[in-house]
Amino acid sequence: MKRLFIATQLSPEAASQVAELVQTLKASLSEYSSAQIKWISPSNLHLTLKFLGSVEESRIPDIEWALAKSAQKMSAFLIRPKSIGVFLRRDSQVLWAGLQDDEKRFQNLMGE
Repeated sequence: MKRLFIATQLSPEAASQVAELVQTLKASLSEYSSAQIKWISPSNLHLTLKFLGSVEESRIPDIEWALAKSAQKMSAFLIRPKSIGVFLRRDSQVLWAGLQDDEKRFQNLMGE
């Protein structure tokens, strides 16, 4: 079993903007020690579309095929930041950004 999620990379422009935001957050939160906040590399930023949870490894090829089929129908679209929050976990916290898509294409993609 593997814990899987479906994600996509950010465009270079969006990744650059997020990296700038992260630098601003780092400066704003500099009073906290590095032991309290672990910043990930901008190259690891991604847009999570759906968390699949534990999946049998034998199902992964079918999932890959379905994703490739869905991706063929998609073209680029614009999304904007809408909100920000934190997932609280026992061992870590994850900062997340909610997004807005006026054309609802992002929501449609998550539903496929």
